[in-house]
Amino acid sequence: MTIDELYEIGQNFRRSLESFSAEIHVCGSGGCFSSGGMQIREALEQACAARKMTAPVRIISTGCLGLRGTGTLLRMHPSATRYAKGPHPQTRRNHGKQP
Repeated sequence: MTIDELYEIGQNFRRSLESFSAEIHVCGSGGCFSSGGMQIREALEQACAARKMTAPVRIISTGCLGLRGTGTLLRMHPSATRYAKGPHPQTRRNHGKQP
């Protein structure tokens, strides 16, 4: 594979992301996975599908999002808001505003 082919793959991928209104990263690391991460991801997918949103939301599993031991972590884009499962208000950030 050449550099030009890799560049084209990257460009095509970035163009494919333009159709999404938002992106939700669900931590898929061992701790979050064992505390219900997959069920949370599935519930998010079902909720988005049930609402028949005009602009789709991309939901992906990621590696560790930090704050180990707080439960399953989510990060919303483009707002960069972070959520944790459980009573951890310090993990919710939206430029100083509560979500």
